[in-house]
This record gives sequence, C-alpha cells and structure tokens, in this order.
Amino acid sequence: MEELSPFDDYDITKGRTYQYFKKDVLYPFGYGLSYTTFKYNNLEVTDAGKTMNVSFTLKNAGKRAGDEVAQVYVKLPEVAGGMQAIKQLKGFRRIALKAGESRKVEITVDKE
Repeated sequence: MEELSPFDDYDITKGRTYQYFKKDVLYPFGYGLSYTTFKYNNLEVTDAGKTMNVSFTLKNAGKRAGDEVAQVYVKLPEVAGGMQAIKQLKGFRRIALKAGESRKVEITVDKE
C-alpha cells in the first residue's frame, strides 16, 4: 500500500484515482467479472462536430447470456508543465446479449 498517498491527503493528482495512478493494478477501473466472454470488433470513430461517435460490434462469444458495460476512455495530449489525467472516462453503455448474439453499439462522446 506504500504506492498510495496517505488517506487524509485528498489531492487526486498524486495517484489516488484511475485518472492519475501510474502503476500496475490488479483490476483496472471499470473492470467487471462475468460468466461469459465478450468480443469487440469493427471499431469506428467519426467526428460529428462537438461530439465524436464511437461505434463497434459487440459479440457475446460465450455460452451464457450476459451484460457488458462498454466504456470509452480518452487520453489527451500532454501539456508542458501541467498535471493532466492519464485517461478519462467519457462515455459508457450497458448492453445485454444472449449467448452468441452480436449487436452494433454506438456511444457519443463530447469533445469538451
């Protein structure tokens, strides 16, 4: 636990959250356990003015029905001399799929 700053130090830029923590973790932020397996294919990102549209095909490749929470993270270019998040969660969608089922999923992400 020496990798984390003291609990009473609330400065998140020192690595207290997924946005700033730089070491390996056992379970990354947003990780979920499932009784089935999901596969992502056909990723497309399109510019829509003030937003970006992220689309992909999600398939339940397992033998059981299940839910997947697809997540879109953004990594911004580094800013000289400034503290910046390593990545930021910008969008997510929960999708329920039967065993063997596939579906096209779209997630809209604000550029701000």
